[in-house]
Amino acid sequence: MLSRTIGGLMFRSLLIIVLPLAACGGLAGEWEGECQTMVANTLYTYEVSIEIEDVKKGDINGAGEVIDQDDARSQGEIDGTKDGSDVTLTIEFDDGLNNGETFEIEAELDGRELIGDCSLGSHVGDIELERQ
Repeated sequence: MLSRTIGGLMFRSLLIIVLPLAACGGLAGEWEGECQTMVANTLYTYEVSIEIEDVKKGDINGAGEVIDQDDARSQGEIDGTKDGSDVTLTIEFDDGLNNGETFEIEAELDGRELIGDCSLGSHVGDIELERQ
């Protein structure tokens, strides 16, 4: 009887610790991947790195960096929203080659991946980001 009580108590304690951690598996953290666009029959690949610092009631905040094929970097703040598995992010560049422009991501959260569309000015393409 005592062993079942201790075992039950341990199981309940484990649930109290593990369940909140499982719920934290959302967007917060570091993500890396590529955005590929076609411009005049030429494939452009942008390296994308984002850090989502905060997700509260569907509002997303963080920082992002985009590197083009010539290693030109653009950095800025992220503002976005999450509705179910749909994620919309906008990086407003405040430093680098694309200063004053925005990089937009519309993606679906699928486990450890964000898969969807990206755009930088008139360049529109596909993006895949993986949680690090």
